[in-house]
Amino acid sequence: MATKLARPRVPPTYVPRAHLDTLLDEGTMRPLTVLSAGAGWGKTLATAAWAASGPAVGPVAWVSLDPTDNQPRTFWSYVVAAIRMTAVVPADNPLAELVPGLGSERENLRRLADGLAELPQPVVLVLDDFGVITHPDVLAGISGLLRYPASCLRLVLLTRSDPVLPLHRLRVADDLREIRSRDLALNVTDAAALMAADGVVVAPEDAALLVERTEGWPVGLRLAALFLGRPGPARSAGDFAGDDQAVVEYLAEEVLTRQSPRMRRFLTRTSIAERVNCELAEVLTDEPLSQHHLEVLESSNTFVVGLGPGREWYRYHGLLQDMLRHRLLVEEPGVVPELHQRAAQWYADNDLPLEALRHAAAAGNWTLFGRLFVTQALPLSVSVDRAALDQVLATVPIHRVATGPELELAAATRLMFAGRIGEMANHLTRAEQLLETADPDTRAGASIGRLVLFSFLARARGDNDALIHAASAALHELSGDGAALPAANGYRAAALGNLGTGLLWSGRLIAAEQRLLEGLDVAEGTTLDASRINMLAHLGLASAASGRLSEAFRHATQATEIVRTRGWEPLPQAATAYLALAIVHLQWNDVDEAQMLLAEARAASALAITPRWATELAQIRLNASLGLVAAAREDLDCWRRPELHPLSRSPRDGRPSWPRSASTRPSGSWPRPGRSSARCATVWTSGSRRRSWHAG
Repeated sequence: MATKLARPRVPPTYVPRAHLDTLLDEGTMRPLTVLSAGAGWGKTLATAAWAASGPAVGPVAWVSLDPTDNQPRTFWSYVVAAIRMTAVVPADNPLAELVPGLGSERENLRRLADGLAELPQPVVLVLDDFGVITHPDVLAGISGLLRYPASCLRLVLLTRSDPVLPLHRLRVADDLREIRSRDLALNVTDAAALMAADGVVVAPEDAALLVERTEGWPVGLRLAALFLGRPGPARSAGDFAGDDQAVVEYLAEEVLTRQSPRMRRFLTRTSIAERVNCELAEVLTDEPLSQHHLEVLESSNTFVVGLGPGREWYRYHGLLQDMLRHRLLVEEPGVVPELHQRAAQWYADNDLPLEALRHAAAAGNWTLFGRLFVTQALPLSVSVDRAALDQVLATVPIHRVATGPELELAAATRLMFAGRIGEMANHLTRAEQLLETADPDTRAGASIGRLVLFSFLARARGDNDALIHAASAALHELSGDGAALPAANGYRAAALGNLGTGLLWSGRLIAAEQRLLEGLDVAEGTTLDASRINMLAHLGLASAASGRLSEAFRHATQATEIVRTRGWEPLPQAATAYLALAIVHLQWNDVDEAQMLLAEARAASALAITPRWATELAQIRLNASLGLVAAAREDLDCWRRPELHPLSRSPRDGRPSWPRSASTRPSGSWPRPGRSSARCATVWTSGSRRRSWHAG
């Protein structure tokens, strides 16, 4: 996160240009400024230098984008985090706790717009390398923000080509400032200053010739300085061609070949990473002086950019990185997969499983990918990183899925993300069959991962017995070989949450609360927000069913507050929390609030199977409390005769979708409340023994 949101450091050799600062000052008085020019025109450094000068319009938030950010939830998460880092977001602003990782994307964007509108002062948001963003939903979101621009957001896009946004409408409304390559081009004075910063003195006529040949292209002039300053036979400005192809050749010739063999090896091998620090560089190169090399490369302005205030993370200029990667493929093609594997292991060792998976995929090492998935990444399926995880899992070739239990589980996880819960069963069955032949290093992770995913499937089917059995088995394995897994706490939190949920819906309230409280303690040390919300919600319901209304209100409100402040509405895991609050308010004779909360529960439970029948039963009790006895009796009669109940009808043809035999019930169909579920339901449908409800 820190490297993504850090403004690039401006090197001492940068040539300041007052006219660019003026253009950016003028542009940020409008909603949108676009710096559109090809590679090497100095868009990033010009904007970073302007931002470092302290623009009058307000603080600058910065996001350095790369292809892995081309996904709505990931993109907006960085945007919100960058704006928060400017310290202009008050504690009561909707952006203060917004985390666009779960819930509805529309709700995330609505809250983002509301938060921007309420900022106390303008903020400039720079999106560097915006051209990598092609996802239609992200572009639609940006377009939506520009259609009704918030007065406090000034957007600056740095891109190699014009973005697919409604620029024509913004031009007509004078809401757009465009900065092109002609504005970024260096003039003769700038060129001479750049040469002098590199220790190369050129006559005015030579500077003019170089500007003419490069058309003021900063990277071309930078390479011209290297060309002219190289030791050896004297060279003249006329010897420098300056066209695109020549510049690429000079980049290889003047930057790479000027380095020692040791430094060339360092550059090519570290180029496989989007960003690099000394530890990762040492792993990739076996070079103990990695920090020294990175600092030398940055200080010599060899197309290496430092990120943030500390001298810790670095990235290579796009042209240099492309050339280095090509050179690595040409000179050492066999080492590329090994380098990606090293990077994957380094990221895994540093608890960055998503980056680890990306490099394992780049290496084409699907055995390593599967091992990392089941030992570290699978619990992220119930975290704010679930969308990013889905994006990484999409890289697994279809023909590789059946090669091991780990990739079968990856396929099942993608189906869960897509809402195709019933289709998970085949992959989970095959994963179980393949466990015996699995690598001993991954067998525990694959077995526990299968049990956790099966818990989600059993829960969706309303099969409490299977849910309790699978979650208990996962916990048993986590007390043995699974205890050493990097993802052990994540798995344990998910298993405890599922076990507590199954026990609650089976009417075993005391045991359920014990497991849910234990799971909540474990989840506090993880990023499994969805699991934490689920446990708080069910603790609220357990307390409500036990008559401890204040405690129920506290647990359920905590769950709904997390959902509300982070913009995750509607979230299926919150359905039970709204149901618990509705029961509490019914007990408190606040029928209007109970009615609204039941509506919230229905909206959130669109993908949550178990609470829906309980929500309907609570509605029946509410109707009775309001004096709508006939309607309550009619609805209750539907529950006695499932074929008459609206929830039992197929959405396609209106026919009942509940076979009478549980063994023949199709995957994902609505369960008929069984004896244990009914025992739990009677606590809030037949009137509390501790306190009767107002009858209207």
